[in-house]
Amino acid sequence: MRKKNPSNRFESIQKLLLKLLVFVLPTQLAIHFWPDQSLVNGIRVDYLSIAIYLSDLVILAFVGHFFLLKTNRQLLAGFVKRNIYIVFFSTLLVLLNTFISQEPLIAFVRWLKIGEWGLLIFVLINLKIDVEKEIQTPLAISVLGIVAIGLIQVYLGRTIGGALYLLGERTFNVYTPGISLINFWGNSFLRMYSIFPHPNALGAYLLVLVPLFFVWLKKEQKLLNYLGLIGCFVGIIFAFSVNVYLSFVLTLITYFWIRHCERSLNCITIFVTTIVVTSLLLMITANQLIDLKYLFTESISNRLMLSRVGGLVFSQSPFLGIGLNNFLYFIPKYSSLTGFVWLLQPVHNMFIYLLVETGLIGLLVVFWTLIKFAKHLVINNRGVFLFIYILILMTGFNDHYWITIQQNIFLLALVFSLASKPNENASF
Repeated sequence: MRKKNPSNRFESIQKLLLKLLVFVLPTQLAIHFWPDQSLVNGIRVDYLSIAIYLSDLVILAFVGHFFLLKTNRQLLAGFVKRNIYIVFFSTLLVLLNTFISQEPLIAFVRWLKIGEWGLLIFVLINLKIDVEKEIQTPLAISVLGIVAIGLIQVYLGRTIGGALYLLGERTFNVYTPGISLINFWGNSFLRMYSIFPHPNALGAYLLVLVPLFFVWLKKEQKLLNYLGLIGCFVGIIFAFSVNVYLSFVLTLITYFWIRHCERSLNCITIFVTTIVVTSLLLMITANQLIDLKYLFTESISNRLMLSRVGGLVFSQSPFLGIGLNNFLYFIPKYSSLTGFVWLLQPVHNMFIYLLVETGLIGLLVVFWTLIKFAKHLVINNRGVFLFIYILILMTGFNDHYWITIQQNIFLLALVFSLASKPNENASF
């Protein structure tokens, strides 16, 4: 019997771990540790816990396996050497941001998550296998699974329980305080949660996958891709996320404007600049908008109030920020102005969130990266990823899940790496 080539064995393990990673990506099964720093006014806050997710363990195995090869370790060393000034500056920024934070442990743990995110992107970009081909089947199966779970929950008006705990399903029903509901004809129905922490995060996750399934179907009409696409649409509908619906419409308009713009590079720069500047203006004008609260729902009013708090907190440390993942500690300090103490949530705008926690320096780094990446997408005619890019910025304008929720963060890593790999069939 012929022995299997070691390189083939290595590649087979890579493919298996990649498929497993994509399959478990939507789960939120985790071990949570609750140090004193994870409490605010004596209340445990999920955002502040130190959590090790099942997906973290798979990522660790996937990345660790990649670096078993000496050539891959040399690849990383070469990347660091070529970008030594950027690495040095980034490390210095992380250390300063952590040192000045109110709770350095929480900030440091969050920066470790960013490091994990970056390493995953590096590995995915440098894999020798066809990542898009390998992820289609497990991605479609996972979509069908989470949507099926969500539909059963909506029908029952509660979570399913049992073995689904192992996928991270929480326990709640339509009568649980704080659970998101939708009202039809005087009756309240559960919005689709599935195994996600919130329907908005689920809706955005599925919406980003729609363009991918659409393009994959153009290449090869596989039944699973059809089912995956249908599953995405069903999940998006039952998530009942207004932000997702509105962002999709605005993304369509913006995408076609940029694609038909004579100077596409200028247009994409204008778009990114506009959405970042508008976010900052929202932080400044939130106080005036709150006075018109009779025009807004309670949800929108709360988001405006969080933006207002963001502006007040930003003024305390404008250059380096208050420390990554430290915003929630400041909310009770402004209870006399906001009128609430228990709304312990991040700012529902990812640009304000980044500005407050990493300062002007951090936001400028993010802005520069966004512009550079957007130009890469336009120049290389990466149409489908340009659409997803716009979609992420649009949804991020009204929510924070792309930088706070495990599933969304690492879907972002997957999309970013796919967009960075050469592929001549990446346009609509």
